[in-house]
Amino acid sequence: MATPLQAALDYVLPLASRTQPGAPPPADDEHLAAANFRLFDLNAEARDALARQQRAGPGRGVRGRVGPPKVAVDLASATPFLTVSGPSDGTSLAPLSLESAQGFSSCRANTAVVSGKWQYEVILRSHGILQLGWCLRDTPFTINNGVGDAPDSYAYDGKRMKRWNPAPVGTITFYRNGVSLGTAFANVRVLQHGAAYFPGLSLSQGERCDVNFGQSPFVHPVGGHRPLQAPPPPAAEGYFRAVTSALARLLLLRLRRCAGAACGGGRACAGCGAGGGAAGVTAGEAAAVEGRLLEFLRAARAADAAAAADARAAHAARGGADAHSSGGGSGGTDEPGPPDWPGDDAFALLAGLVGDHLLWLLEHSEWWLHAHLLPLVLRVHGLEPPHAGGAARALVQLCQVAVPAEGFGKLVCALGRVLGHYASMAPFQRPPGADQQHQGQQAQQAQQQDKAGAAATGSGGGAHGLQQLLPPPCGRQAPGVFAATGFSSISQLSHTGAYPFTSALAAIVALPDAASAWA
Repeated sequence: MATPLQAALDYVLPLASRTQPGAPPPADDEHLAAANFRLFDLNAEARDALARQQRAGPGRGVRGRVGPPKVAVDLASATPFLTVSGPSDGTSLAPLSLESAQGFSSCRANTAVVSGKWQYEVILRSHGILQLGWCLRDTPFTINNGVGDAPDSYAYDGKRMKRWNPAPVGTITFYRNGVSLGTAFANVRVLQHGAAYFPGLSLSQGERCDVNFGQSPFVHPVGGHRPLQAPPPPAAEGYFRAVTSALARLLLLRLRRCAGAACGGGRACAGCGAGGGAAGVTAGEAAAVEGRLLEFLRAARAADAAAAADARAAHAARGGADAHSSGGGSGGTDEPGPPDWPGDDAFALLAGLVGDHLLWLLEHSEWWLHAHLLPLVLRVHGLEPPHAGGAARALVQLCQVAVPAEGFGKLVCALGRVLGHYASMAPFQRPPGADQQHQGQQAQQAQQQDKAGAAATGSGGGAHGLQQLLPPPCGRQAPGVFAATGFSSISQLSHTGAYPFTSALAAIVALPDAASAWA
């Protein structure tokens, strides 16, 4: 008979048990140590897989691509007044950002392509002149000329609505907020003698942008195109899912207690909600969040099962016997409900077990923040009103129990940065139904912009116009990161816009400790 701690541990970390059949059940400390070792085994496998990915030589194993596995700005190519921050300068996991302090500043990436279909994304943080596209290694960058101003370099300028340097066996297409602008360049010359095309960017004075070569999931992935930087290998993704699912199950344990006798009757649970007088989690809110979390966990189990099947197929293709997969789950896609409350001390012990891995992920994987933690936060908070602000605060409080104070401050800041990142790209900043008249005016303005865009199409002003210069207003399609991570409930953000992101952030920083960390 399992103890309450063992039952909760097997629920939070449903990893394959190594207990021999017929053997007596282990003591609590032995059971806890075994689970801890299994989770660190997953961590070791993920680290090994990521290290092997990084050790791959330039272009090795990736057809059509030349360069190191980790894509960044080639700082040697940058002009003097271009500021590069983020991964390229080795200071943080924050987005790769560019800013021009003077003149016309340019740079290119450290990775090039010679064949195939490839994609990178640029998030515009200003409204001036930027020329974005592809160039050669020897494309000259000066104070007046950048990407698209020299032969065999190609760029799109959204400010002036021009494409630069169209050439008379490939094509280049630009997308704005996931909407194709049409084929910008056809019959792009296929170069010989090892020459290749590099992502290139040119910014006029004062302009800013963020560049994503694949270090985090694309907001608008284009079908059939690959990111320049490969996503984490399956072993790493399995570890990411295991830790994030453990955090979700810990929250389910806490919310189930809220819905039980101790917090029933629709009353707010002071132990689960925010401190400092903020509202807690009601039984109805806990029940709604539980349903969303169970859907999230079933999707994670399905992903684990698919990864295990792929591993077995790959092993069989190499002529091996049945493969063993450590995986992050216990097999199957059914997600059981949480067990009885194990007690406050046991819960804190389980939270600390998961917290060590939260810290490691926070310090080593920008991908995990976007593709795993953010979908969990939005599952808890909800996209549609009524939002579960109390449950979102309970999740943050759980993280506060799991990690030390310094790590908690880093987590709150990272989560706030990611929420703000997506809020800044959404179409509206107002909550649904807050001001119907205002929203109607916005819709009319959007229609007028669409008409103006249709009239402007093809008027290149001396340069070459694209087939479609003004697509529908930004944010009409759901960011692809959510669809790629099992967040199937997000199908369209046009009517919610930035509000779920900003509302979730407001709920989080309502906690006094979180507000202090954010400040």
